[in-house]
Amino acid sequence: MQRSRVDSLLQLFAIAMCAAAIAFARPKLASTVTRVKERHDAYSLPPTHLLPAASMGYKQALADLIWAHVLVTQGLRYSEKRPFDYLATYLDAIHELDPKFREPYRFADSLLAFQANDPDKVGSVRAARRAVERGVAELPTDAELWVTLGEFLAYIGPSALQDPEEQAKWRADGAAALMHAGQLGAKDENVMWHSVAAVGLLSGQEAEREALIRFLERVYAMTEDEELREHVLKKLHVLGKDQAESMGIRRQRAFDGLWRKVSFINRTQLRVIGPMPETWQCAGDQPEGPQTDRCRRDWLAWGRTLQLGR
Repeated sequence: MQRSRVDSLLQLFAIAMCAAAIAFARPKLASTVTRVKERHDAYSLPPTHLLPAASMGYKQALADLIWAHVLVTQGLRYSEKRPFDYLATYLDAIHELDPKFREPYRFADSLLAFQANDPDKVGSVRAARRAVERGVAELPTDAELWVTLGEFLAYIGPSALQDPEEQAKWRADGAAALMHAGQLGAKDENVMWHSVAAVGLLSGQEAEREALIRFLERVYAMTEDEELREHVLKKLHVLGKDQAESMGIRRQRAFDGLWRKVSFINRTQLRVIGPMPETWQCAGDQPEGPQTDRCRRDWLAWGRTLQLGR
């Protein structure tokens, strides 16, 4: 009985000593934890070229897992106000595993270019350009990716560069990418607006004037948005091309006039059917030569007579 009481007292004494030790050490340890912060990341994956083999056939699944890790870690690093050290390497790993994975290409520019307290802003911007260019190389018909590339090169990337000539080159490349997006994304009016906005980046370059005019004429022909068409006409006026002088605008307005006569079909169907000439104009023998072409059975003949003002 006496021994049991002594054991209980010893246990209580040990518990009290432990509590006292914790109470004594905890403030100091808490202060140390507050001061000491993780400052560098560790890359936990095998070399990039070995990842397909390491995935054991689950390449897309591993790419998804790495992408999820990138998004979560980027958010944590932003809250910690420090950069994500191996972000570009992780994006390289995703590309190696699944080159057609679209989402990393769409967000690579924002993830890399807007890191918190980035000590190598220029390097991150160049890595972002490489990542998005890799995306348009893998998915060359994706108009939205071309818009992403064009906007980054035209508006975001140059702000991190120091050389004015390099800045101008990036902006010119960005304008070209946006214009290419407009040629790909004719059904998306947002893409078309972005592409027309790019004209302003090159409008001061006389060497590009004719190319810009041809591009704007194509946009006018492709879009059915009247507001965008008015915007295109204003851009042409800025370039010194009066709409009355623009053959592309005249041709498209004449085409619209034909379409309104048969508006129960869409414009694409009309392009397939042809210009539908008046029957009496095609009767009898037809003299040869564009000067006397009145039947206009196809769009080439129709365009020739329009150009001649007939």
